[in-house]
Amino acid sequence: DIERKRKQSKKVWLQVKGIGSQIPKSKMRKKCRLMKIHKLVTHMVKPYTSEDVFLEFESVEDRAKAMINIAAYNDDWTLHVDREPRQKKAKSRATPTKPKTIEEAVTPLAHLPYETQLAQKEERVTKKYHHLLASIKREWLRHNNSSVPTPSYLFDSNSLQIDKIMPSPVQEGYRNNYEFTCGRTKDGHVVAGFRHGAFVDGYHTVASPQDIKVVSLAAKSIAAWFSTFMNTLIDEDPTHFSIYDRKTHSGFFRLIKVRHNRSKECMVMVQVNPEKIPEERLTYFRDALIQQMTLHKEASWGKLCSLYLQHHSDIGNKADAHAPMEFLWGQEHIYEHVCDKRFKISPQSFFQVNTLGAEALYTKAISWALSSSNDDNKKRLLLDVCCGTGTIGIIMSNAVDAVIGLEISESAVEDAKANVALNNLTNLSYYCGPAESTFQRVVPIEAPKYDEVIAIVDPPRSGLHKRVLYGLLMTKAIDKIVYVSCNPSSLVDNALQLCKPPNRVIRANMGTGNVYRPTKAIACDMFPHTDHCESILLLERMPPTSL
Repeated sequence: DIERKRKQSKKVWLQVKGIGSQIPKSKMRKKCRLMKIHKLVTHMVKPYTSEDVFLEFESVEDRAKAMINIAAYNDDWTLHVDREPRQKKAKSRATPTKPKTIEEAVTPLAHLPYETQLAQKEERVTKKYHHLLASIKREWLRHNNSSVPTPSYLFDSNSLQIDKIMPSPVQEGYRNNYEFTCGRTKDGHVVAGFRHGAFVDGYHTVASPQDIKVVSLAAKSIAAWFSTFMNTLIDEDPTHFSIYDRKTHSGFFRLIKVRHNRSKECMVMVQVNPEKIPEERLTYFRDALIQQMTLHKEASWGKLCSLYLQHHSDIGNKADAHAPMEFLWGQEHIYEHVCDKRFKISPQSFFQVNTLGAEALYTKAISWALSSSNDDNKKRLLLDVCCGTGTIGIIMSNAVDAVIGLEISESAVEDAKANVALNNLTNLSYYCGPAESTFQRVVPIEAPKYDEVIAIVDPPRSGLHKRVLYGLLMTKAIDKIVYVSCNPSSLVDNALQLCKPPNRVIRANMGTGNVYRPTKAIACDMFPHTDHCESILLLERMPPTSL
């Protein structure tokens, strides 16, 4: 009995990577039967939304038998032995964590010299790139197929050019977009600022943004006068005007959103809870707010140009895209210039929060995209995947014959089309929907019309869908991918899928060697004083002769 219990307590795990996040546990059990390993597997863990599954076995021998069957079933899956599923630790709320100072919470690196911040970010991103090369090499060596030999570049330590980190052109007051929560400080004063501490831990306070380095003088000034405005109305009529309370789901003032361009022309959106307030008091509030905007219209810190009012009654401050929005005063949009192109900004449109940093990042990405395009007679197509409001494609439109943008957000596509019209451009088209669907529907038809196809991808933090990665591999006309990422981990995962040995389907359709290889990489600091960092990776198609 002791020996049996000892064997039972020793878990033998196998991680199967790349099966797909859409495959539920029940379907994976059926696959185990098809692979004839269902009698060997004692336990299965399929994390939610993960593309991996973890299989437990009674012995190393059982696991080895299963690995043979799994590889025969699908050689595109990656197998890792002795990797256990991560155990979730139960969070205890008995002793809530004391919140950090607001400076530490919003700008955790602000206490460090900027050169030290850059060095830390550069080291972290560079490690990710080295990990990518090691992972690609491991996959090729594991593949060990004489018909598809391991590429020679994987044995050259200088094959990937990693440039020095690109600093932000401005380090303080660089943000152009803010959301200030309406609340009370720990001393009870009404203020518009940053939420301080975790709500679930019982902390409901808000701290002033006046000492935060990344906040511009214009945004600080607007937050200050709006705080005074709230205090005045609450003193006058506390029955109808009060701070929204998430515990009781009551109250009026929720948040104020401030956006501005580099000329400090400002747009303000005030979010309120319209429930339980008579229409005449809401009308009074609108009139009083417009009067305040007119009073503070111009100052040394900038100019107030646009005012919106958003109605939102749900618990959290994040409103649905279709939440009622009233335009109250001024002009409906403000405008920003990036790389000699003009862009329209509305309250909800996406735009990089560091305008000068974005300009530097886009300039670098575009220079890499066009680095080997010396033949002016070639017809070139730019494929802008996850294009947002079309910024990169619009900036690059003069250097290519056509731009195709793929974007899931309908409002972002509408903004992109408006920006195209604003710049009098005619060679851009946009397709709305999940990139994995629009890619397969549009690219196979459009790509063959051009001599050269360049892909620029700028996905969300989760990275690209596996069907988009497959499309990038299978579209023969694409020779180059410029990957712009806000998450180095998902970048490495995606790049590995594009650079690892081709599976049977790809070999059958494209021959050997037509995967990508990483050639250039750089970290770009778009967010000084915070932990976040953007990065760019250049991937180039690897011809068969390079193997």
